Amino acid sequence: MNKKKTALLFGPYKAPPLKVGELTSCLFRDVEVVVYGWSAAPISWPLCYHARTRAFGKGILVDEELARAIQHESAMAVAHWWGVSQATVRKWRGAFGVGRMDTEGSRRLIRNAALGALNARRKRQWRKVRLWTDEELDLVEKLSDAEVARRTGRTVNAVAKMRHEQQPQERREPAGR
Repeated sequence: MNKKKTALLFGPYKAPPLKVGELTSCLFRDVEVVVYGWSAAPISWPLCYHARTRAFGKGILVDEELARAIQHESAMAVAHWWGVSQATVRKWRGAFGVGRMDTEGSRRLIRNAALGALNARRKRQWRKVRLWTDEELDLVEKLSDAEVARRTGRTVNAVAKMRHEQQPQERREPAGR
């Protein structure tokens, strides 16, 4: 996992000082829960279940500290550090009214991904629009496509295309023949 993508911007986060068997309140489940263990995630956190039944609702305790992370960090960072799935983070965010772009962590990741894609596109476009020098155009008139490509560092296809573009319009073959 890319460390930049999972970096916590607003940490550190401190787990609540709870012991197995203790009762506490879970903000996500909105009920009293029993702590039954600790997660094995990079940030170990209490695991809990609904105090009145063990049949459903097991998972990580969402307290004020984890709620703070959910409301500020990227979903990828929360999933990584608390050892949960992206789907779980989406459920938590939904419960707290946090949208995809509502956290600074998510906005940072999305902005960086967009900038990375834009920079990659610019680099590709810059190579595509490398102008031909007069010396290179003279070579196109005198040498084979392969030799011009070797001497100029251009592709054979680029040389062939330029040779075609240099031909006077009336000498060009009509399309389809």
